[in-house]
Amino acid sequence: LPPGSLDRYAQTADQFYTNRPDSLSGIVYTVDGFGSKADDTADGNVDGTALVIVHNPLYDPRDWDPDHPQYSTSEAAAKRADPTTYGPAELGNINGGTFKGIIIADKVDKIDGNVTIYGSVISLSGVDESIIGAGTATLRYSCQAIEALANGMQAARRLAWVAE
Repeated sequence: LPPGSLDRYAQTADQFYTNRPDSLSGIVYTVDGFGSKADDTADGNVDGTALVIVHNPLYDPRDWDPDHPQYSTSEAAAKRADPTTYGPAELGNINGGTFKGIIIADKVDKIDGNVTIYGSVISLSGVDESIIGAGTATLRYSCQAIEALANGMQAARRLAWVAE
């Protein structure tokens, strides 16, 4: 998709939780957080079939990784001084439900409890393996779930990833 294609779906966590559906479908894009840590009233459940994007458009993982070849000490220092504005949007405490699809987050904070995810979970920053799949949580990569998601969307039916 060209840059900006998903901008019309973007919403804050507060906007999402105000009108949260019982079951996720289509594209869900929050610009600051998702899960029970994004909003104190959220229960942390994730159900449905969807593409969930948790992304701060001002976040650049290169500014937080000194080992990255494009890391700039001066730019990183300025952005790290203001993590609320430039920091990663977090996939918070997801702890229940059954989800089929793709979750892409700047940072995966915690997936635990009694949740089952079929599809793929992608984090743009490093993942602490001790917090992924804690409790009885199950994460299973599923081509079928990803294909079903893509075929049900109004967009192109082909998914591709390119390493940069």
